[in-house]
Amino acid sequence: MELYAVLGAALVGLIACALLRSFKSPLAGPAAAACSILLAAAALGKLSGIVRWLGGLFGQGAGAGASGVLLKGFGAALLTSLAGGVCRDLGEDGLREKLELFGACWVISLALPLLGEVIEGALALTGGG
Repeated sequence: MELYAVLGAALVGLIACALLRSFKSPLAGPAAAACSILLAAAALGKLSGIVRWLGGLFGQGAGAGASGVLLKGFGAALLTSLAGGVCRDLGEDGLREKLELFGACWVISLALPLLGEVIEGALALTGGG
């Protein structure tokens, strides 16, 4: 039932935004951004269970360090995508591109220490380190 409520709300938001655009209202962009934020909040609410499950799966044992990087990267990707969608709704594609570039660079910088550990471990196993 929750799915139908969210789909119905999205449809109402779509119609409202289309009407505002047809009247060339300056509120069309902010209305689309508000709809995007509300729909993303609904989606993020559903992801909380997945994040808890992943945290429990990787929280113990050998994957504990990697799980933090995985979850932070996953969160950064979702938030960057959400913020980029809002920028796109407001007609700021240039800002969206820079935001997505920053998000990608942030995830890479987050993963580099873990990659270094993997390389050091591989070198130690092969006798090259």
